[in-house]
Amino acid sequence: MDVITEIAENVFIMPKIDIYNSIDTHLKGLNIKLNNNFIPDEFDDELFLVIKQHEKINIVTACSHRGITNICTTATEYFKLPVGLILGGFHMKDCTTEQYVQITHYFRILQPESIGVCHCTGIEKYAEMYYGCEAHLFYNFTGNEINI
Repeated sequence: MDVITEIAENVFIMPKIDIYNSIDTHLKGLNIKLNNNFIPDEFDDELFLVIKQHEKINIVTACSHRGITNICTTATEYFKLPVGLILGGFHMKDCTTEQYVQITHYFRILQPESIGVCHCTGIEKYAEMYYGCEAHLFYNFTGNEINI
């Protein structure tokens, strides 16, 4: 059962990420062991957080294997609010040109206030995104404090 849980006031664990854009998934070569067989991992247990504040949502994710566009769409479809911050890894280090174009195009349409990328986004993709996204973009790192 996929139940959205409010773990603190206006802080929600989102337990299900619908796939709206199958191009923005990062599942290739990742498997799980089931009954002594290895099968592709669909990451259907991937979670993300939403922090609702000032009539906006802030999205915090990990590696976004199911796709950052799918994570953001899942959140905006549920909350029906604009996006302030998107923070997390977008698993773009080895993404295709088509994936990169779709993700950056999505961000231009979504118009978040800021985007914080980290770890599995890849520093090269961060550098490309810095000039390709219209939102304030920054590279996040362990120990960084962010005010939302």
